[in-house]
Amino acid sequence: MLAQVLYQGFRIGEISCPAAYFEEASSINFGRSMKYGIGVRGVSVQHCLQRMGIARFAIFDPAGRKLEAGAASVTATNAKAARLAMNSDCVSTPRRADPA
Repeated sequence: MLAQVLYQGFRIGEISCPAAYFEEASSINFGRSMKYGIGVRGVSVQHCLQRMGIARFAIFDPAGRKLEAGAASVTATNAKAARLAMNSDCVSTPRRADPA
């Protein structure tokens, strides 16, 4: 998601937010962490290739698939984290970067 945000020219900021870490939410085994890391590197390479004009990937197509307004897709394993996030005091509004 961050690669798509960067590619589309949005600015990214950090908002401090209280977090609760508990066993079920903050533990990840080695295999899953490797799969995640390899996926992040793959998307990063795609982002670089797309920005350089060497290749094109559907993930960065601005006319690509969109979510319906108000639609949410949450799996059972992420439901608790999603509820915590929705009840959080941390809210941000995306803005496009000023053309320079």
